[in-house]
Amino acid sequence: MKLYDPQLADQFIWQVSDKDDRTRPPKTRFAPDKANQWEHTAIKHSCVLVDDTGHPMGKFDAEGFYCTYRPPIEDVNGGVARYTRHPAAEEEARLYERDLMYRRHGGSDGP
Repeated sequence: MKLYDPQLADQFIWQVSDKDDRTRPPKTRFAPDKANQWEHTAIKHSCVLVDDTGHPMGKFDAEGFYCTYRPPIEDVNGGVARYTRHPAAEEEARLYERDLMYRRHGGSDGP
């Protein structure tokens, strides 16, 4: 899975498995969907939710950086769950922008 993709901005990432797959986990795949609630996702009919705690495993923020789910910590920030930007997403974004620049300005595959 990519850690930076501007086309997936504001998408939540669910860990899912095919309904017919009896080996879950670890044989899983990841499904982006704009819905914050599993019951509203377009993928629920062909897949089952692997993590049944009711939250997405991650999301892409408004800029396209992947953020991982952080469970709430009691007595910290009111015990609110949050998503934090994955540390490697910044480097992947830099490489993405570099490759995009090379393609725009006639470079082949980069340096």
